[in-house]
Amino acid sequence: MQQIFLLSEYVSRNDNSTGYYWNDIIRMLARNFGSLSVICPKQDNENCFEALGQVKFYFVRNEKFSNRKLLLRIFGQLLKAIRFCLYLLRYANKGDVVISGTNPALFVLLMPILRKVTPFSWLLVVHDVFPENLIPAKILSKNNISYLLLKKYSDWAYGSANTIVVIGRDMAGLINEKIGSSSRIKLIQNWVRPSDIAVLPKEKALIIRDLSWQKQIVFQFFGNMGRVQGIENILSAIERVKHPKASFLFIGNGVMTPVIKSFIKNNPRLSVAYSESPPIEDRERGLAACDVAIVTLARGMFGLGVPSKAYFSLAADRPLLVVSDFGSEIGKVVEEDKVGWWCKPDDPSALSSMIDHICSLDLTTYRGRPRRALVEKYSDDIALEKYNRAVSELLCG
Repeated sequence: MQQIFLLSEYVSRNDNSTGYYWNDIIRMLARNFGSLSVICPKQDNENCFEALGQVKFYFVRNEKFSNRKLLLRIFGQLLKAIRFCLYLLRYANKGDVVISGTNPALFVLLMPILRKVTPFSWLLVVHDVFPENLIPAKILSKNNISYLLLKKYSDWAYGSANTIVVIGRDMAGLINEKIGSSSRIKLIQNWVRPSDIAVLPKEKALIIRDLSWQKQIVFQFFGNMGRVQGIENILSAIERVKHPKASFLFIGNGVMTPVIKSFIKNNPRLSVAYSESPPIEDRERGLAACDVAIVTLARGMFGLGVPSKAYFSLAADRPLLVVSDFGSEIGKVVEEDKVGWWCKPDDPSALSSMIDHICSLDLTTYRGRPRRALVEKYSDDIALEKYNRAVSELLCG
């Protein structure tokens, strides 16, 4: 009897957006296919699926290493990848279906070797593209020999998957170039379950009241503050903004958090504030704490990732100010669904001018539009049905 295995670093909705998506996929698979084996790190996951007795968990040890120390992070990822592989070698058989994402990145590189031993079918869900994402993160350069070798091997590894799910149209083009084929690529965009995020007025957010920003026009950056989010570009733009009612709220954590805190400390005259990520139960109030949601990616991130925060902000009925390479997935969403504005990256003058322009608009005309786009095009029902079909095709051979 064919089995379905799913491997992920995160499976709890309370972990992060990756866990949010895998959690929904796991529940759909258990509901539609009857049984499922999940291989994941041992954290608090034992209680994630209490109502789904048909889900069997295999927990791997999960040592945590500092993300700020690259060698330790690589070592930790390698350990985790090897443990995932050992579980698959032990339990997976020929004809089974294995579903995995692109984290840990080193696991993807080991999968083709693993399939030589046990020829199972592999569905790869691409949330970010390795090692290409190391370039905009400024960890490696395009001409670095290590990068060139990694990319050559990575192209082969990605190309060995039976089905590749991408989360953006820009990513579909990049993966097509990477593996030299479009026939195995399926586009399934990120989603949010509409019932998970209520639409709340800005004034309902405690932080807005604490800052006395009820009458300000609040631009919010929510989520991961990493190297590829273009944080420096936003901060440079803020210094140039002229509109007196423009205010800026950063909510989240990441390696760029100290830079944001330092900027706020050194620019007390500017209307800028920072808050750590709220507990999961307060997420919708955090998302409500703005008039406009800023979604940014650094230059060179075209096709390498799609910020999930955009879909959560749409669910909260907030228009998006997207800063990205031209033609990015979220840029297309803004253009096609008329839910915000787009600006090119690495141009703080252009971004500040765009912010001043937005402040001059009647933002009430956008009410209802972002939420409607989410419900009609980016809801869980739409995305999960596509995953259901993709897995069914692999099971049918």
